[in-house]
Amino acid sequence: MLEEIYYAIQKEEIVLPEERTGLVKELYSWKVLLGKAAAPQSSFIHAPTGCYDNELFTIIWGPTIAALSFVFDKSQDSVIVQKAITGFRKCAMISAHYGLSEVFDNIIISLCKFTTFLNTSESSDLIAVSFAANHKAQLAAKTVFSLAHRHGDMLREGWKNILDCMITLYRARLLPATFTEVEDFLNPDGKIKLVKENKPSDPRNDSGVFNAFFTYFSADSAAQKTQPVEEQQAKETSKQELIKALITLCQVDELENGDCPDEDTVVFFLELLIRVILQNRDRAGAIWQSVRDHLSSIIMHATDHTFLAERAVIGLLRIAIRLLCREEVACQLLTLLLHHNAMTCLSDLHYYYITMLCIVSVTYTTTTPQCYDMSQLLTLLLHHNAMTCLSDLHYYYITSYDMSQ
Repeated sequence: MLEEIYYAIQKEEIVLPEERTGLVKELYSWKVLLGKAAAPQSSFIHAPTGCYDNELFTIIWGPTIAALSFVFDKSQDSVIVQKAITGFRKCAMISAHYGLSEVFDNIIISLCKFTTFLNTSESSDLIAVSFAANHKAQLAAKTVFSLAHRHGDMLREGWKNILDCMITLYRARLLPATFTEVEDFLNPDGKIKLVKENKPSDPRNDSGVFNAFFTYFSADSAAQKTQPVEEQQAKETSKQELIKALITLCQVDELENGDCPDEDTVVFFLELLIRVILQNRDRAGAIWQSVRDHLSSIIMHATDHTFLAERAVIGLLRIAIRLLCREEVACQLLTLLLHHNAMTCLSDLHYYYITMLCIVSVTYTTTTPQCYDMSQLLTLLLHHNAMTCLSDLHYYYITSYDMSQ
């Protein structure tokens, strides 16, 4: 009996109440709990898996992202850095699953700081060199754009940081041709380059993460219709925030006051703004008014020919070609196009009159004349400049003949 008591005390230490603190208390409490659980009368209530995940994540996401940011910033071990990136990705996935846009924005903003693209004082030539030598910056940039491509519906305030990164990449000539080439039908190739290169460079591969990021905006309408209503609403909200960020970053007043870095920056954001609305022309109603007001501001305030004003008018013509069939925007489009500044902003009126001929033809054949002021269009096209500006009058007379039938 005494021997059994001795070995029992040896194997299971007697913990006095005053000793139950810290690790000793936790171990003792755990042993007591296991003992009670082994009793026949013990029963457990099984809660549904993940029923409190949303609430728990809402509590811990702030300290978690702060810890991941600290580890990513201070660690030099590639394995630990990769684990931190994995943590960022998982937090982004959870926030997207529960529709926590504030959390997703915070993750994007935190990662953008590690790309070294924000508030950089280096010249454009040195940005590419320093970025190539910084593995963490490359990893952060790739993660930012891949997350924006995959979960772009959740982005709200984070759009501005992404656009700031993109303009730095644009100045450093690191963006693929998808972002730096825009439509211009006066050019034999049908496109012009926004980036003016001093010497020829090797063509870039457009299959990278930046091109994949842009495909978020070019999803076809059929895919959009198959999405649940909640996802469509989230995407529309995100798109409106993107439009708002683009318009904020290319304000004409800032350019005139000298607060904006350069005209190329404003033109880049303007072309991206136009491309977004063209890619979403079937859902342009929610964002058209903001875009129209911005284009109108650029055209109306243009006192002479500038590259920005010219691209605004050409962008308006491109929008007119695709959206003229929509009655809710057609009248507003024609009002802007018939403004005298729309012609003075163009260095070559050839494209303007060709497009207006197309517009007249489409208007005459597919819409009711009551929606448009056809007399203004015809007066414009019957002006002697409409013929003298065209190197080939064949299309001019063909269109006039079709309208007379």
